[in-house]
Amino acid sequence: MTINPMQPADLPHKKTRKRIFLEQMDTVVPWAELVALIAPYYPSHYTQVPASPNSLA
Repeated sequence: MTINPMQPADLPHKKTRKRIFLEQMDTVVPWAELVALIAPYYPSHYTQVPASPNSLA
């Protein structure tokens, strides 16, 4: 019994259409500026159940 010394990272990968699209988007969209624009409106955390106005917790 032999063990393959190649790690998964060493295996050749075919670039999928999704991967090509995401690489193109990374070059086109200024992600840092987009995140800075959205950050003030994006909630810092989520709760599973919204707080009830009648709750006295």
